[in-house]
Amino acid sequence: MAPAAHPEEFENTFRLSLSRLGLPWVDLLSLHGVNDRETAEWSLQPGGCLERARCWQREGLCRHVGFSTHGPADLVEELVAGNRFDYVNLHWYYIFQEHTRSLEAAQRNDMGVFIISPNDKGGMLYQPPDLLKNLAAPLSPMAFNTLFCLRRPEIHTLSIGAARPTDFDEHIEAVRRLPEVGELLPPVEKCLQQQWESSLPEGWRKTWQQGLPHWSDSPGQANLREILRLHNLALAYDLVGYGKMRYNLLGQGGHWFPGKSLADLTPEEIRPALKTCPNPEETLCRLFAARNLFAGEKKQRLSKE
Repeated sequence: MAPAAHPEEFENTFRLSLSRLGLPWVDLLSLHGVNDRETAEWSLQPGGCLERARCWQREGLCRHVGFSTHGPADLVEELVAGNRFDYVNLHWYYIFQEHTRSLEAAQRNDMGVFIISPNDKGGMLYQPPDLLKNLAAPLSPMAFNTLFCLRRPEIHTLSIGAARPTDFDEHIEAVRRLPEVGELLPPVEKCLQQQWESSLPEGWRKTWQQGLPHWSDSPGQANLREILRLHNLALAYDLVGYGKMRYNLLGQGGHWFPGKSLADLTPEEIRPALKTCPNPEETLCRLFAARNLFAGEKKQRLSKE
């Protein structure tokens, strides 16, 4: 939702949508894309999106008001912990657990939690590399990720991106095995952790994020942290296709996926930004290894294709 410059326009659009759906109300009304401080301000300011949504809730036009986010961990936790919303849609899965504190805050505030795109953004698990298949056995990578998410008591719903009815089958089978997570998941988690540790030197694993500038302060606004995260995953789990997809989306995703790729930046341009990293030269080397591995045709967000 954009800032409420024309609230009557939003009112008319919402009521028209209900009419076209043939519904007197909807269960869930979400403020979509509260991804940064600007969109948070649009949502929370007096007369803003949240206030308008609560008015519709009081009128009986919606049952619950929540928000979706691709935002940074500190902002998401702040919004969730503020006890302003009824539910949240966010990213959290095995290869991205940065919003764990937000899950915990959501449970404290009795909020519903919907996990966005655990199959696609969680590693393109509908076409996993053979290495990941072997590590996840006897489960498939997608079934493992489903169970890994649903094991958390804070999580209630996953989106699965089904393109055909049979795409539900693997998830239905995974849910059927939910009572077995105590036996099924620990051996797989152990294999994944051992692979992570054997693929990335201990010093790098423990310090790779330290000293990196925020993307907005980086040369060319390159999202150095995300580029290194993708490279780590490619080295550990052979998630090269996933890394290429995400790397080439940088610069195309706006506040949904902020920052840019390395593009044509040179080592001389980047080196000064790494001066507070524990090992600037190793960081620089790994950044350019990531570019060599991932760089390709630019991608767009699915909503733009």
